[in-house]
Amino acid sequence: MGRLLRTVVAGIGVVAAIGAVSPAASLAGTAPPTTVTVRGSIADYGISGHAVQIMALANGQCRAQSWVPGKPASAAHVVAASNCANARTPAQSVQSAEAARGQVPPRVVSGALGVAVTAGALDAPQMLVVRNRATGGILHRWPLPDEVSSLAVGHGIAVLSTVRHQGLYAVRLSDGRMRIVGLMGWLDRPVLTAAGIVFRDDMYGRRNERRGQSVLQLLRWADVSAALDDSSRSYSAPGAQAAWAYDGQRVVMAMRDPAIPCDRVHFWNVAWDRRVQLTQVEDHICPAGKGSHVVALGLGGVRAAWLVQNPAGKRWLISATIVACEERVVAKAPAGNAGAGGRGLVGDGGLVAFSAIGAPGVQAIWRAASGHSNVTGKALVPRTGSLALSADEDRVAALDTGGRIEIRNKFGALEDTVAAPGARAVSLRGDNLAVLAGNRLDVYDLASGTRTHRWRVPAAARSVDMQFGVATLAAGRTVYAVQIATGHTVVLATAPSRVEAQIEAPGVVYRYDTAGSGEFRFVPFAQIRRALAA
Repeated sequence: MGRLLRTVVAGIGVVAAIGAVSPAASLAGTAPPTTVTVRGSIADYGISGHAVQIMALANGQCRAQSWVPGKPASAAHVVAASNCANARTPAQSVQSAEAARGQVPPRVVSGALGVAVTAGALDAPQMLVVRNRATGGILHRWPLPDEVSSLAVGHGIAVLSTVRHQGLYAVRLSDGRMRIVGLMGWLDRPVLTAAGIVFRDDMYGRRNERRGQSVLQLLRWADVSAALDDSSRSYSAPGAQAAWAYDGQRVVMAMRDPAIPCDRVHFWNVAWDRRVQLTQVEDHICPAGKGSHVVALGLGGVRAAWLVQNPAGKRWLISATIVACEERVVAKAPAGNAGAGGRGLVGDGGLVAFSAIGAPGVQAIWRAASGHSNVTGKALVPRTGSLALSADEDRVAALDTGGRIEIRNKFGALEDTVAAPGARAVSLRGDNLAVLAGNRLDVYDLASGTRTHRWRVPAAARSVDMQFGVATLAAGRTVYAVQIATGHTVVLATAPSRVEAQIEAPGVVYRYDTAGSGEFRFVPFAQIRRALAA
């Protein structure tokens, strides 16, 4: 589920996409000595002594040059075309990345340690396994939030590149602390040196492609270690509204801002530990007028949507992507229509679904055929009284007032139904559907049509969310984690006020209020697994 957010990693001079922020100072004007720009598309690069040897395809010619970080690169010279056999267009790179899914990188030996990545599944993450080479005993097992395509180890840190989202992860082997430290080219394989990590920087990939150039960057080990030490698991958001959402690596929230009529939408990327704003003053729209506030938020992939309500009770649904921050009105609802409150606005992957705005039932946000800047709602469940409660990739679970749950795909086709009288919350994940009703959590296998588990849970639980075989519940001031296979339940966190919680591949994010501030806390999946194993 991980999706990448364009932002800046402070202190280490690395930026990654997707989204709109000011260019990093290290990339403005003259490039710093830890980056080199070469003509063409980089086919291969490697280390020879202190130098990085680069092969790039430019204007049909294979060109070689040498770069010692901290010094200018040597002049490029033409070499045999066979040296650039691995050159790929961006489209070919994406296709290769899709073909690489499900594979795991080879095991790596580093001193007394053996480090490997184990295969994952829908309800099991890939694991970074650290063993003692002499005894073969497992020292650590760290869950990974995204599927990886390469593994290298240096200075006690595992360096991993992701298959789908071009992220460069650093994971400290001793304590499992991890962070995204760069944005790479598709299926790039970073090279480790005594000084640091060399990788193909793809922050401005489209711009570089238009200019016919590529960028390599050296990320120094000291900066990587500092980034791991400095990453925060908390975010205090002054003036935050109650509405928020969490998908992949990003949390989206709304904050009051006296400079604009409506609230401002912000992101917190828990893997980057970066905070950026989606709402840009020059592109901001506020059809509800002064005094309006965001009352619901949804996030699916690169698309965010938020419901704005004015003092008269009228509501507008606004949407924007973090690739292009242009805000568009998708739908509007008359005063008194509360159908889209709370879990009536949900998202996951490429889907954002909403309820009872402008039309009865459940709709999905679509990009209109007339152009990327025009969005509209398309009916999924036209029946009055249906409420979108959970989204999973390109499907949505909709609950009606009679306890009937429908599973629909993004085109509106009915895939399954479940009768769950008294249900107040549901979570859809692959073939599993978790239903919260009364003081029980029921889990259904949609493939077989049977209920596989029934577990007793706190009656005060208001919400349920699932990831990797773990459900998280919010009840009063307490966040619980439930092992779905066994029903084993532990307290994950206790907050000073009413709490809300959601779970994604990186871990659990929960939210509570203090005086004038919304407080967000991140619990990594490694910590959740330790709590359930205790």
